[in-house]
Amino acid sequence: PESTPWDSLTPSAGEWRVQNMWAKGLLVYNTKNPIGLGINILGTVAEAWTSYTKAYKTSSDIAHQKAEQELHNTTYSDNDDFPNHIAFLCTKWVYTNSLGASISDNAFKTIVLNSLPHSWDPAVAALYGNQNSVDAISQLNVWWTCISRNCVANPNSSITALQVNGPNCKPQSLLTCSNPNYNRCGHTINVCYWLGRGKEGQLP
Repeated sequence: PESTPWDSLTPSAGEWRVQNMWAKGLLVYNTKNPIGLGINILGTVAEAWTSYTKAYKTSSDIAHQKAEQELHNTTYSDNDDFPNHIAFLCTKWVYTNSLGASISDNAFKTIVLNSLPHSWDPAVAALYGNQNSVDAISQLNVWWTCISRNCVANPNSSITALQVNGPNCKPQSLLTCSNPNYNRCGHTINVCYWLGRGKEGQLP
């Protein structure tokens, strides 16, 4: 029979077999481990393409679910860099949506707020309103700048507060006895049991 053009929609049976094998070969050749991916390489190119689309959809669904889970599980600690934390979340947000998720601006704002520790509650409480994520992040940046400046100005303030107010604090250990026969911490000279002062000889 007379041959038909390469782009003919009505090729002969022999031409169709050649075109089918050629097209399927291109798909399989450009796929890493097609059998492992579940690609049908034994049927026609149309059947192979159908298995490609199914495998792609399954892979995309798994990828976007994993990316969304990682986005929700990302948390911030007080010693971390807040701008870096926000940059990471924004990148993850764009990437997750590119995989097929549909995380809205308001949902992303909630993710940002939920990623913050309890020490940020005073700033977070006022942001569950009508602000968009950009406005909320701007206000959080102001908060972070303020507390960062305070930490630099008073690096030992939180440690001192814990030492003074902690449950195991013993204020009497700060007292010093001036009795030359004792000269240790724990009480003053007027209640000292050692020779020459206060409660001399009245050891408990």
